[in-house]
Amino acid sequence: NHWLRYGLEMEEWMILMCISLLLLVSLPLTHSMVYKLVVDEVVTTGGGNYSRHEILSNSSFRVMVVPLEGDVDLYLSYSTRNVSFDLSEFDASSTTCGLDHLDIPALSPLFPRPMYIAIYGHPSYETSKYRFILVKRLPEEEDEWNEELDYEWDESPTELLERINEERGTTSNPFLSIFLSEHIWNILEILFTILLEL
Repeated sequence: NHWLRYGLEMEEWMILMCISLLLLVSLPLTHSMVYKLVVDEVVTTGGGNYSRHEILSNSSFRVMVVPLEGDVDLYLSYSTRNVSFDLSEFDASSTTCGLDHLDIPALSPLFPRPMYIAIYGHPSYETSKYRFILVKRLPEEEDEWNEELDYEWDESPTELLERINEERGTTSNPFLSIFLSEHIWNILEILFTILLEL
């Protein structure tokens, strides 16, 4: 029996495989069940100009803008397509000199879709470069019955950014990571079923 050449019975081999697979994906899985990184791109905007984005999804999101060069400000409107820093043309804003972010609740009468986002390049700089990050909050079962949880994010923007950076740096194959995150429990169920039938 080729299994015995390594001093392992088949049942022990299957148990080791399952444990190894769990250890491999347990940390990314814990996060991916709650959040999904939708967009992470580097954008350059001229001073005094806007980069605009439109979001149609009904889900809850966190928008983060990380300045790399220069300075940018973040504006959001639920009604004005050409959202700007004019007080009559935005519903929410974040205008710090560092990481800007806005937490966007799920679709409701107060928070309709589409919604419009503008990132304004500060005129003090000829151009500004920044990371535009859009993170979708995935509802957990208990969230469906508690709308107030829609506003709650377990991590601060800085903590979430650090985790995104860590996961992008340690994930050599993002397609494999996504596949495992979405299908790991089905895979484990099949493995345990095989194990029980031996």
